[in-house]
Amino acid sequence: MNKYVLAALLAGGAFFCYGQKRSKQVEFAPLHLGLTNGIGTNGFYDLKYENNVSINLFTGQSWGNNILCISGISHYQVLKSQGIYLAGISNVTGGYPFLKKKQLEDSLASLNAIQIAGLFNVVNGKGRGAQIGGLANSVLRSLDGFQLSSVYNFTGKGFSGFQLAVIANRIGEYGVGVQTALLMNSSKNLTGLQFPALANIVTNDLDGFQMGVFNYIGNKKSTVYRDFHFYWLQLGVFNSAFQNSDGIQIGLINWGRDIGFAQLGIINISKKVPEYPIGFLNISGDGQSFLRLSHNRVFNYNIELATGSKKLINVASYSFDPSKDIRSIGYAIGNQLKGGYKKNEYFFDYYLTISHVKEQSQSFLDPNLIYGLKIGAGYNPSLMTKLPWMFFFVSVSANVHKVKGERLAEGFLITEKNSYERWLDINVGIQL
Repeated sequence: MNKYVLAALLAGGAFFCYGQKRSKQVEFAPLHLGLTNGIGTNGFYDLKYENNVSINLFTGQSWGNNILCISGISHYQVLKSQGIYLAGISNVTGGYPFLKKKQLEDSLASLNAIQIAGLFNVVNGKGRGAQIGGLANSVLRSLDGFQLSSVYNFTGKGFSGFQLAVIANRIGEYGVGVQTALLMNSSKNLTGLQFPALANIVTNDLDGFQMGVFNYIGNKKSTVYRDFHFYWLQLGVFNSAFQNSDGIQIGLINWGRDIGFAQLGIINISKKVPEYPIGFLNISGDGQSFLRLSHNRVFNYNIELATGSKKLINVASYSFDPSKDIRSIGYAIGNQLKGGYKKNEYFFDYYLTISHVKEQSQSFLDPNLIYGLKIGAGYNPSLMTKLPWMFFFVSVSANVHKVKGERLAEGFLITEKNSYERWLDINVGIQL
């Protein structure tokens, strides 16, 4: 019984629900039944009719529609769309996209509906609602809603929903919501999320999150005021932020002109070093850097390259001992505090360390790790010479290693328990 009641209500709504105020040249017909353009109950001048319900076997067109529109191939509305639109190929509202600019303003249409088409949905104006298309969706001006397609979604200016496409999403200007595509997400301004894609591009501002193989933020600082300095996050293989002063980059290679908060990657490049750079190599115009050569009882030769900021130092190291046929690569994170004459007479530093050891015939891919904590101090006796940046230093390190072959450390201050060896070591060397 319920389905018959629903059918009666829909039929009654079609005949008795009238549209909003319309032009005097536009006539109203509650129901339109048609075969194709010009062949149906609205007659040859179907573009001058507003309907509540329009059902077309092949194609249809009207000035506007209020409740429901079904077309086997396509349907076109001049200026107004409300309700639900179903078409086998395309739905078009305000279909004068090829007019000259001075004529275009008068033809901008409005959408307050759901468009569902096998291929295309197009609004030559602004809309509220949703577009679901098999191939592409397009809104010339603004959209408060969402777009869902297999290939491409486009909103010209203003956006407040989410776009979901297999290939690409684009917002011409502004934006609030979510873009997610496999190939590319693009926006001029976005306060939301782009994820996941091969490429995410925001040409001006991003107050949100990017996740993709390549992420890019353009050439303006964020215009959104926050009480704390965190405006955006990039997560990808390659990250680029041209001039956005606050945020975080996480990737294999990070590049930024002015990164305020942090970079985390294998290689970090910036014109101005962020507060917290974390990586094997941090390259910046005003960063901290030094080279160390040292000796301890496990490795005769230790080479360390340190880069970072005043708040955080990263150290990439290579150690070897030809007599034992062992070598290692390592990473350390910590800080170095300088003082004395021009803050270059002495220093104190501290680091958490990890290194991977290759012993004799052992495969380099077999994990063999040493964990440690290192605390040290250095003195510069050469302030008045040609080597004003040379320090002699001594550090003490506490190390833990799971024994896989022979023990690494020999001599004093060594303990063993459950196949782990622990020892204290003294490192001596020079820092340049």
